[in-house]
Amino acid sequence: MTGREDLQQEMMQLEALLIARAGVYEMLHKALGGQPDKELIECLAAPELSDCLDEFAGESETLAKLREFLTGLQAKVSDPVFLEMAHTEYNRFFQGPAALPAYPWESANLGKERVVFQPSTLEVRAAYHALGLKVMYEKHLPDDHISIMCAFLAEGGRRILKAWRAGKLAECSHLLNLRQGFLAKHVNNWLPTYADDCLHTSKAILYPQLVHGARDLAKLDEVLLANTDRWLKENTVKPDGEKAAVMTEGEEASIMTDGAEASAVPGEEEAALEPQDFVNPSYDRQALFAAVDRFTEKAKALKPKNIEDNTLIER
Repeated sequence: MTGREDLQQEMMQLEALLIARAGVYEMLHKALGGQPDKELIECLAAPELSDCLDEFAGESETLAKLREFLTGLQAKVSDPVFLEMAHTEYNRFFQGPAALPAYPWESANLGKERVVFQPSTLEVRAAYHALGLKVMYEKHLPDDHISIMCAFLAEGGRRILKAWRAGKLAECSHLLNLRQGFLAKHVNNWLPTYADDCLHTSKAILYPQLVHGARDLAKLDEVLLANTDRWLKENTVKPDGEKAAVMTEGEEASIMTDGAEASAVPGEEEAALEPQDFVNPSYDRQALFAAVDRFTEKAKALKPKNIEDNTLIER
């Protein structure tokens, strides 16, 4: 392939990752924020979600196991016993009345005191506001619930994709940086602790598996967003028309996650992509991604009981 064809191939791979992350975060938002029902379990077991997780499974044994586990739920979609067990576990992890085995809020996992509405909560609220969003019950319920954070990352993911596909690369880069910073400061700082605490149960029906998957996804995602932004800067035309800088021989740019690398070819300055390449790529976007796009919209439309407590709305 020519240098430009190589870049289009990398662009396709990156778009697949961006689509996958938006879909997984949307399902984590609904699954960790609302009471499980048949429709939710069906979506968790859907082949489209399995395809999304497959994009990350090679980098995380936990996500590979989660993919296998969720695929196995296909046999339990209409099983009332499993659904009742999932209800019970949901109440134990998120509703009470007994003390929760793990606290699903960032603020409750920082420091020695297990309390919510800390200064970090206001920082999370400000991050939502910066994207024109707010928690539906702002000031009445903590803003830093894991489900709400996943909703924020899913919405950010949809906006990144929209900017990417419209060739608005400066906006795309800005959104990538915002999401990466949010992950570093308000997600990956506490999810490992929360995931460990979720193991304080005699039997894991659904939620410990989902939380451990969220932990690994967020860790990989921070790297993915940083490397996607770097790839844009190195391989696209600058706003003033200047070609993207080409790396010298021996330099490499990881475009996905650790271990998945691709290099610009020295001397091929003409390979830089323009915004139009993102609007009309050489690959068939409809054939490749339409099914997952539809699945993400279906997941977005799910309304499990109690999800309104963990919903973001426009300000």
